[in-house]
Parts: sequence; structure tokens; C-alpha cells
Amino acid sequence: MNDSTKRPRRSKHEAKIRWLLENQSLLEDSYPGQWIAVNDQGFVAVGASFGEAAEAAAARGAPDALVAPVKSKDYQGVHLIR
Repeated sequence: MNDSTKRPRRSKHEAKIRWLLENQSLLEDSYPGQWIAVNDQGFVAVGASFGEAAEAAAARGAPDALVAPVKSKDYQGVHLIR
């Protein structure tokens, strides 16, 4: 297979990341400074730390949920420049 026929590599978290991006403003309004867990269908759990959100997701039957931070109000709208 040459480079032109290779299929793009897909992440197992692609649907979760898409959901996060589509719902970013809702999450920032509802859970500023928190950690949230999402699965392929959407929101699963929230916690004050990565561990709390991961444990809550596992308790709800989603041990493979993606856990991500939500910007606190102080950092919403701030973008880092590399």
C-alpha cells in the first residue's frame, strides 16, 4: 500500500473529542474548573479532580471514558500561543 491509499488513522476517542468540542461553551458554563468524563454518547460524570471524574465514570459503567478538564471562569477565552 503506498502513501496515497492509506486510510487516515482514527483515534479511539474521536467521537468523545468531537462531543467535547461541540459542547465546550455549555461545559464551561456548567462545570467551570471541574473535570468531566465523556463516552461516545456524551457526558458521563463530573468531579473536582481527574481521579474523582474517572471513578464516577467507572461507577456509572464507563471505565473507558475520556476525562478532560474544563477551563475555570478565569481562563475562559484565553488561548495559549506556541
